[in-house]
Amino acid sequence: MTAGPGVQPSGSVSFSTLERLRCRDALAWSRFAALFAPLVFHWVLKTGVHGEDAKDVVQEVFRAVVTRIDDFRRDQPNSTFRGWLFTITRNKLLAHRHHVQCQPQAAGGSTARAVLEQVAEPDLEFTDAEGLGPLCARALTLIRNEFSEASWQAFWRMVVDQQAPADVARELQISVNSAYLAKSRILRRLRQEIGSLD
Repeated sequence: MTAGPGVQPSGSVSFSTLERLRCRDALAWSRFAALFAPLVFHWVLKTGVHGEDAKDVVQEVFRAVVTRIDDFRRDQPNSTFRGWLFTITRNKLLAHRHHVQCQPQAAGGSTARAVLEQVAEPDLEFTDAEGLGPLCARALTLIRNEFSEASWQAFWRMVVDQQAPADVARELQISVNSAYLAKSRILRRLRQEIGSLD
């Protein structure tokens, strides 16, 4: 698989996903959106914001990420990109809540307002780890075509299905060492796809 003009190969360790985002690489932004938009939607929906409002909040989150990507730093312990993204999402949700609360009362009386006030206030406390499984699944889908079928099967059976390496090697008619190498290569590539952000 070849990289487009001006784009470093995806396997390049020196040119991380974060660096490509900061360089405004269109492919990196597309992959970033494919990986993280569902996670941000998950966070937003969990607070009770739905429909067009949820889409608006997610759009505001990504607008903030685009304008502030150069500000993200990993200077402090436990500083992760996902944590930074979570903070932006929380702030956009708080701004959305404030905006909704400041809206004038709709014409038609107090009945509708009373109903709305009975709805529980959204819970803005959620963990950074939520959505990590689906995030990895999306990243695996993105990198799947970079590996041979035998390598992918070895990785999948050992990591996902948790089969013994000797059994996997025997079933795929490869050496145990080849099975371990396939697993290692795919895990390394997965870390490059999302790990450079975390």
